[in-house]
Amino acid sequence: MKRVCMFVFNHCTNDSRVFKEAESLINAGYHVEVYALYKDGLQKKENRNGLIINRVELNPFHKRIFGRKKKQSNKNAVISTPLQNSEQTTQQTKNQKTAKPATPELHWYKNNFLYKGMYNAFKSVLLSVYRPLTYYDFYRKTSRALKQSKPFDVYHAHDMNTLYAAYKAAKKHNAKLVYDSHELYVDRNKLQKPSVFYKFLSYRFEGYFARKCDAVITVGEKIAELLQSRYRLKNKVYVVMNAPSKNIEEHHESRNNKLREALNIPENYKLLIYTGGITFNRGLENLVRSLKFLPNMYLVMMGYGKESFKNTLIKIANENNVADRFSYYGPVRPNEVTAYTQEADLGVAPIINACLSYYYCAPNKIFEYLLGGIPVVSSNFPEMEKIVKKNNIGTTFNPEKPESIAQAVKEIFSDEEKYKQMKANTKLAAEKYNWENEEQKLLDIYKNL
Repeated sequence: MKRVCMFVFNHCTNDSRVFKEAESLINAGYHVEVYALYKDGLQKKENRNGLIINRVELNPFHKRIFGRKKKQSNKNAVISTPLQNSEQTTQQTKNQKTAKPATPELHWYKNNFLYKGMYNAFKSVLLSVYRPLTYYDFYRKTSRALKQSKPFDVYHAHDMNTLYAAYKAAKKHNAKLVYDSHELYVDRNKLQKPSVFYKFLSYRFEGYFARKCDAVITVGEKIAELLQSRYRLKNKVYVVMNAPSKNIEEHHESRNNKLREALNIPENYKLLIYTGGITFNRGLENLVRSLKFLPNMYLVMMGYGKESFKNTLIKIANENNVADRFSYYGPVRPNEVTAYTQEADLGVAPIINACLSYYYCAPNKIFEYLLGGIPVVSSNFPEMEKIVKKNNIGTTFNPEKPESIAQAVKEIFSDEEKYKQMKANTKLAAEKYNWENEEQKLLDIYKNL
């Protein structure tokens, strides 16, 4: 039995691509283990349906330096004990209020501009390499843990942040190396744009190790083409799309208008649904604004999101007088998503061109909509437009303009016969874009290693 070791820089609790690939390999007769990150509440070693998950705890030195909390002085705190009566406590509180504040004990060098400059420079340097140092700590911890295990035949890196760890392990044991790029990692969505120098180093790093791999896999044709040309890779970059299984468990109780009933959505409203992360750069602000031009539409967002961002969307809804036609629901379990999407009339994928990785993406939500049997409107980016228009399952829009989103939605519902045809086409497309087809590509790659 061939042994496969996967590396992923997350807690490995809901990474659907990792689980799908691991399950497919296990069903094909491989032994698969994953090395991931540990956090409180998780098992350090877990057996999930035959998949062994090993979690390592990171604690790099720079995190220890900046993670320290200053102890707070309790010199003037009022401490009440059972022996104190209320008068004593009141008197102590008065004494505290009238007492002169203690003069802070200052070190002269801490007010020195040279010291401050050196300290801030040192801190800035460490913060600039925070991620690389953390990744290196992951390599150290996984290397130490792997010493307790039998060697593997294949080391499989999920994304660039685990590539070094997988490369070193494969080299040590003369094993095969697979790089699975879930996106354009260097060009991914980030709150703060990376510097030109950081991107230059990252490109050099990724290119160097990608050329060392026995196989490079990614999620879409455009990303595959870009990786191939950017790093002058001699071997073909394989595409294994992140499509869901067509045999996802169906929850029949959700079919009975559960969303409409739970959210009190009137029957005369068309139901639009967005599934996935409720976060920045997903085009959700303009999606909410588009409701202003869609008076007979109701929008449901189903997924995870920080309350601060969700509140921002609610504020936008209030500003545009559409709050009564906009709701959050869930999140629900991954195997329930399709059962919920089939209740909607239309699925929306409004991602914006915030980074190259987004521009070339083929988001999983589109495939979920297909499996749910509902037409799709999406951003007019290459991969999405190809899937949507080639299969005649919907149309596309300019995600920067709420009016364009609204126009695309109106177009879908403008012709009842055309809508029915698109709905029928989703079933044909779902037979093409599903994990059962994609897993065969993965197994073929492994056979040829």
